[in-house]
Amino acid sequence: MVRVMLTSTHRRWMIVLVLILVSATAQMVSADSVADHVVISEIQADRSSIDDEWVELYNPTDSDINLSGYRIERYTGGGSYTTYKFDDTDEIEIKTTKIIPSHGFYLIVEDSASDELLNMADALFLKTFELNTDDVICFGTNRMGSPEDSDTVDWVGFGSGAYDSEGDKPAPNPPSGKSIQRKVNDTINESTIYGPAWDLDDNSADFFIQDSPNPMNSTTSSADPMPPIPELATLLLVSAGLLILAGCVYTGRRNK
Repeated sequence: MVRVMLTSTHRRWMIVLVLILVSATAQMVSADSVADHVVISEIQADRSSIDDEWVELYNPTDSDINLSGYRIERYTGGGSYTTYKFDDTDEIEIKTTKIIPSHGFYLIVEDSASDELLNMADALFLKTFELNTDDVICFGTNRMGSPEDSDTVDWVGFGSGAYDSEGDKPAPNPPSGKSIQRKVNDTINESTIYGPAWDLDDNSADFFIQDSPNPMNSTTSSADPMPPIPELATLLLVSAGLLILAGCVYTGRRNK
């Protein structure tokens, strides 16, 4: 058994180290922003002859979420809107389930899309869902009028002429055949391990142009969950603990 014997100098240095790490961690907790609610994770607006348009949702929480009571709304640049309720069979057709698995995805596809996308879809938009430039897609419970509305869970405006956007800074317009995708964190666009949950409430900073869209549905994500990336604060605390433990063990051995 190793006895840990620290001199007063060692103790002072360790206290200073802990205070520095705690201070840095506190700053990073306020700076980092990983969503704790369902987010719109990817949008494809295909303005070709085939309506391969879809919206992907991501659930970064530790619990499955039932979409009953929720809706998606689409705003044009001029402010007109269309509502798609998950409980209204005339607006959204549920093909597989209303459940977004924990750390998983959910895919809603335009009902006139290609067979490949229709086969992947968890649900279909039944009313016209022809996305244009400068549109808004929002997700929430009741009628949503702005990103700040109490019924709004997530709001994505894209293009400079969007009706509204989070932070008044829209994401870029998705080029035909490409998509806009939410980032994993501030420095990582995409990952095969962590889910896209970065949410600074600034659409321009939260999304990037995805050249190779890869929509995910509830089935694939249930089999292979993707949790959100741990915030740097958590990683720092773990690292600090290991560093202090190693220092104590090393010092104890020197004093044996």
